[in-house]
Amino acid sequence: MKRLLITLFVLILTATAHAELITVNISGVIDNVNDPFNLLEGAVQVGDPFNGSYTYDTDQIPLTHIPNQSSYVYSTPPNGIIVTINGLVFKTNTTNVDLLIQIGNDRSSQDYYVVQSVDCEPLSDDIQLIDSIRWQLVDTSMTALSDQYLTNEAPDLSVWPFSQLDISGWPNTQSTENFALFGTVTTAEVSMPMVPEPLSLVLLGTAIAGLLRKRG
Repeated sequence: MKRLLITLFVLILTATAHAELITVNISGVIDNVNDPFNLLEGAVQVGDPFNGSYTYDTDQIPLTHIPNQSSYVYSTPPNGIIVTINGLVFKTNTTNVDLLIQIGNDRSSQDYYVVQSVDCEPLSDDIQLIDSIRWQLVDTSMTALSDQYLTNEAPDLSVWPFSQLDISGWPNTQSTENFALFGTVTTAEVSMPMVPEPLSLVLLGTAIAGLLRKRG
């Protein structure tokens, strides 16, 4: 019993340590399919809905070598992106995470917010190479952002005139055949994690300590 209580408390503390992880759920509609070699065999059509999410750590220190731009690079899970279209799953390679979130404020005559995974899991035995999963927001009026830093909130799509998801891939590295999918992201919202409140943790810790003293 003592060992069980200690394990439970450690697990809860571990969950709290990851409270800085943010997951943004996105959804939208495919509006362009470029598959001249029929690699997807018609599985994705214009007008099809898609759903997905991306996860990032707000504690990550940004790279700001370029004025008015911050780049956040993630190399460990659960950081990554996943998109599902008609049962097809496009996702970050969890064994070699390479996720980039790049934000530019008044940079190159525009504001932009880019989420991109450049190392992704194979789609199937026939499509081994997913080159990129990218969501790009652009505002040429430069009013969407007030700075270039990542927050714990989802982008407000009402201030972004351009909100495009694109996914591209090949059968393998030797192939010249490829496909590309383009869609418009229409919703983006943070998925709220179930994180214990500090007071709840204090009360739980006190209760466990009391039980351990009684059984000690």
